[in-house]
Amino acid sequence: MEGDVVKLQFEIQLTYGDGARETLGERMWVIVRERSGPYYIGELNSAPASSIEQKHLRTGDRVVFLPEHVIQIYSRGGEEVHVEPTP
Repeated sequence: MEGDVVKLQFEIQLTYGDGARETLGERMWVIVRERSGPYYIGELNSAPASSIEQKHLRTGDRVVFLPEHVIQIYSRGGEEVHVEPTP
């Protein structure tokens, strides 16, 4: 729902000067702004720990996700909403 805050799992791939690559996993908060069909559109509300190493994901960026990507939900009233896993 619009205004809810959800936690999503991100995978961020870093490429270093020598060509080596590393994929980092990070959980970050996103504010839900709208829904379009099955997709939710939100705004990143966390600063990625990899902000120094990469320039592709920043606080305030638009994020498109599906319900199955949500790890945790806080409603507009500040209450945690428990998500039941789908069978």
